[in-house]
Amino acid sequence: MNRASFSPRPPRRPLPAPRRALVSLVATALAWPALFGAGWARPVPDYGPLDRIITHAQLIDMAPAFARQLARKLGARHRAESYDPGEATEGDDAVDPGPAEPGEVGSDTTLLWMRDYQLLYARDRDARLRAFRTLSINPNRSDYVPPDPPGGELPTLLPLIHEQGNLVVVGDRVLVGERLIDDNDGRHAEESGVEGRGYRTRSRDEVIGMLAEALDVAPDHVVVLPGLPAEGTGHVDLVVLPLDDRTVLVPEIEPKAIKRLRAFTGQLIAYEARGYLDAVALRLQRLGLTVLRVPMLPPLLMPAVDAEPESGVLDAVYFSPANALLTVTPEAHTAWVAYMHDQLFDGRFAALNRQYRRDLSKVLSAHGYAPVFVEATELGRHLGLFRCVTATVPAP
Repeated sequence: MNRASFSPRPPRRPLPAPRRALVSLVATALAWPALFGAGWARPVPDYGPLDRIITHAQLIDMAPAFARQLARKLGARHRAESYDPGEATEGDDAVDPGPAEPGEVGSDTTLLWMRDYQLLYARDRDARLRAFRTLSINPNRSDYVPPDPPGGELPTLLPLIHEQGNLVVVGDRVLVGERLIDDNDGRHAEESGVEGRGYRTRSRDEVIGMLAEALDVAPDHVVVLPGLPAEGTGHVDLVVLPLDDRTVLVPEIEPKAIKRLRAFTGQLIAYEARGYLDAVALRLQRLGLTVLRVPMLPPLLMPAVDAEPESGVLDAVYFSPANALLTVTPEAHTAWVAYMHDQLFDGRFAALNRQYRRDLSKVLSAHGYAPVFVEATELGRHLGLFRCVTATVPAP
């Protein structure tokens, strides 16, 4: 199943107006009262110390090289999760509740994307780890609670429909995609995954306020970004990769790469994506962040994996370095990066693909991360990469 096929794909949105892209959010020193407890400090970023990585057992079928390397390099810090109550369909209760082998008919293949339903973490002022779980229109995702929650406490429910791939943390700022606002505007009120679980129609300000209060950041430190042009998930982790409290990586698309696309429609989408990424980079710079730019391949139009071959339906596939998985342990600081097979599209992107990996390697190495590049074309075609298929548990 295509990652985006379970829930409605967000409509393509126009690029932000240049004037809007230049507007900066005003930093504030106000202490924001916490709705879920006193003394909260800040959300936990991906570049923080890691306790373990969780992947789903289905990963071995979709990206075997990555699954094996992750297990080999992380050892006891990696765990494969077999949670699979059975197939769930939009608007229906879960069916076939008995155990299902990964990949069998009856399995819920959306559970592969563990980032989307992993917990959201924050630390209080005593550095204690606290966890929140959010809602999904897929009841299997809404019901999931990982074994051995941090501190032995059950996570607090934050009754928003949210996919964790749509949130990244940099310092005391939380970056989310516009999809978070869309998913909580009431359109999913009758879905079985949220019905009776606290979901209701909420305004933009309410959604931002709830997230800000839970994570103890000021509302104007929740930065909402539109989704990538023509991209199916609307997730912000294809756009921005935080490397430390002040530094983020935002990819760029070079005109010379766009010219290698043969379809006019593909070129239009790529130029729109180029302008979009430039606008995001400028906006984050205006917020006082250091923004590093590294080139990536343009979005590539590929047959949608959840459509009939003769349908002609295409997905815009982004092999974005922003979706790298960071694992920070006492043993190593590693950046796991997915890339497209060099020989795809008659090999016309092969040289660029290799050069872009070298460029990214220099940037990551300069910031203390050892890059590990793994070919993962099939994951990309399903609209996800390495951050998407991993759930992280921060160090206690």
